[in-house]
Amino acid sequence: MKRYFIKRILQAVVTILLIMVLIFFLSRALGDPAVLFLSEDAGPEQLEILRESFGLDKPIWVQFVRYFTSAARGDFGRSFKWEEPALGLVLSRVPATMQLAITAVLFSATFGITLGVFTALKRDTWLDRFGQSLALFGQALPHFWLGLMLILLFGVHLKWLPISGREHLSNVIMPALTLSAFTLASVTRLTRSSMLDVLNSEYIKMVRIKGVPERTVILRHGLRNAAVPILTLIALQFSYLLGGSVIVETIFAWPGVGRLAIEAFFRRDFPVIQVVVLFMSFVFVFMNLLVDLLYAWIDPRIRFR
Repeated sequence: MKRYFIKRILQAVVTILLIMVLIFFLSRALGDPAVLFLSEDAGPEQLEILRESFGLDKPIWVQFVRYFTSAARGDFGRSFKWEEPALGLVLSRVPATMQLAITAVLFSATFGITLGVFTALKRDTWLDRFGQSLALFGQALPHFWLGLMLILLFGVHLKWLPISGREHLSNVIMPALTLSAFTLASVTRLTRSSMLDVLNSEYIKMVRIKGVPERTVILRHGLRNAAVPILTLIALQFSYLLGGSVIVETIFAWPGVGRLAIEAFFRRDFPVIQVVVLFMSFVFVFMNLLVDLLYAWIDPRIRFR
């Protein structure tokens, strides 16, 4: 177990380093950010002065070495637009994104697992057909369309919920519902299929023959043994929600990392783009590592070699 853990940590570090190299060169392919900060009437001298202030006048390999040596000290550069440390700027937006992602994943996990279990227990009934239709509907809806419809219904016509910002707790409801639609559908379908496989197994039949209460059969023996793929999906979806909430945060003017990423992309703000991608990559790698380590706790049959 210890050897496996160390191996996965080393793999995670190598992955993050490779991503840093890749995003450094890809971000430079977006174009010269100095052009966006000057008017069309600006001359070559003004452009060169601005590029020098951004540190873009040096050869690409010099910029690369400076970036890595500074990153090793925790300095990822200053934002071109906001003129403050890029790392601090991104970290200041993390709580908003975490709030939105946690709310969305709690909603999708709670209702998705519940609906998936019930549809598995009521196979081929109206409840099963309703659950499968709802899951298919959730996976087919684009985030931008669902978000706009929720704004029109609950924000404009009914005036029940605020349509933008993060001033009150009620502001998170519509963005979280929009963000969780696809995840809820995926969790429902996977829970149903996993539960059907487990409930049709021989050891479940033996447990029932022994007279174990049905509730214990479902929750302790059924759901626990079906939880490994469900946990994997939820963890990966949580990583996606943290890094992929760009559209939702833009629609609802949610001050999170996704909205910051869009603004930095259009401004060609290299330091901010690099930190945002590193943050998303770190979350994804960490969640994969956490899921692997939780496998043995959930299912004792799994052992690391």
